[in-house]
Amino acid sequence: MNTPVRVLTIVALALAHCVAVRATTNDLALWYSQPAEKWTEALPIGNGRMGAMVFGGTASERIQFNEDTLWRGKPHDYVRDGAGEQLAEIRRLVFEGQADVAGKRIDDARVGALLAESDLVVAHNAAFDRPFLEPRFPGFAEKPWGCSMADVPWIAEGLPSTKLEWLCERHAHVFYDAHRADIDTIAGIHLLASALPSGRRAMQVLLEGVRRKTVRVWALESPFATKGVLKARGYRWSGGEGGAPKAWWLEVREEDLEAEREWLALHVYRGEGCRAQVQRFGPKLRYSARIGTANLHPLIARPSAGDAGGDGRAP
Repeated sequence: MNTPVRVLTIVALALAHCVAVRATTNDLALWYSQPAEKWTEALPIGNGRMGAMVFGGTASERIQFNEDTLWRGKPHDYVRDGAGEQLAEIRRLVFEGQADVAGKRIDDARVGALLAESDLVVAHNAAFDRPFLEPRFPGFAEKPWGCSMADVPWIAEGLPSTKLEWLCERHAHVFYDAHRADIDTIAGIHLLASALPSGRRAMQVLLEGVRRKTVRVWALESPFATKGVLKARGYRWSGGEGGAPKAWWLEVREEDLEAEREWLALHVYRGEGCRAQVQRFGPKLRYSARIGTANLHPLIARPSAGDAGGDGRAP
């Protein structure tokens, strides 16, 4: 519906610069006393792929012609399944002046080849990038992922921000034109090669984070009145996206799991039985929207040494 409105607006502007002689009984006929002199006075015609501005000369006609491949690329098939779903994003980029992405598309075969050669995928905001990429390129679901924002303890290292641009400029001393994928990637490599204030390399710390098991605690059926204490402790709300539970959740270290269970029993469930559950998963599921209820188990108290036969191990 937008295109007809824009065309009609252009026609109206053209008519405003012309002098109409007479109207006919045919509503599709337009009459003018003189040809258009400027482009803004000419009448547009076209179908979206080809277009022209007709000036209306009599002794000689002047038509300014345009065809999409005259501007970018070469003749090829522009039809692609699902392209209409990206229309809003394309419009946003064009209106922001990023027309250099017009006519471009990602080479699926090249992406597949790069993935086949890769052992690990690293993104600065993997929690955003992975759910976005997996439906488009299923190969990303088969790879372990690391996050240079979450798997490196920047804040614990004494740095005030986890934003890529800030870390690159203030910590790694890399100055660059941000928010372009290729440049951001190179800047991220420099950042991971830098030493943390503790002296360790950021990439070394990231790899240690990738190898660890994620332990996610779900405070299922938590009373509504406890949302404040849960949020203050760092729990995040899940609305049930991707089949995940609709509940508050928090990721903890394995060695802190029992303490978390005790805190939930005291401050959330308050002696009415801890209904929390726990998930454990590795880097092939971490940051993915496919986590859902995979490996979800009740969070129960660890057996005491006496219950485990005196050796401190669960039966």
